Amino acid sequence: MLPLAVEVVSPDGFSLESLVRFCQLEEKSGGNAYRDLRHRLCEAIDSQAIKLAAAESPRDMEEIKRQFREDMRDDYDALRESLKLEAKQVVGTKEIVISMILTAVQAAAALRGSVLNTVPGILAGTGAAVAIGGLYSTKSRFAVTRRGVLERHPTAYLYEAKGGLRL
Repeated sequence: MLPLAVEVVSPDGFSLESLVRFCQLEEKSGGNAYRDLRHRLCEAIDSQAIKLAAAESPRDMEEIKRQFREDMRDDYDALRESLKLEAKQVVGTKEIVISMILTAVQAAAALRGSVLNTVPGILAGTGAAVAIGGLYSTKSRFAVTRRGVLERHPTAYLYEAKGGLRL
């Protein structure tokens, strides 16, 4: 039954080294999230195997296989789309926008040698700290949201094994 799930994702993105590295992530501290994703994929495959075993004819078996492939492809596509939307939302957050504005202002001030350059170093350091804190906060929120999205999709293990989308 596994070949049906693998058909969902092109095997071109998988090398033996990358698969071994991914499996090693499961063994590390915090690897339980990857194990959970693998178990969800296995549950989907097991469910399909039960349906195949109950099929009454070869024609029914082919239909079950076709539907499983379609469901897995749809799930994979929905997963990718959800994660892309989440990433786009992160780019528009106030933390990212403020960080970009602060960076642009500081760069412009440095290039022009303007009055902004005479602002005490502590104020510039505070702006940098605010920007870094905002970026860290945004990354953390994205990680939590991303994990929730991954947990809703049985194909998430394949997505993560292939490299996934990260910030």
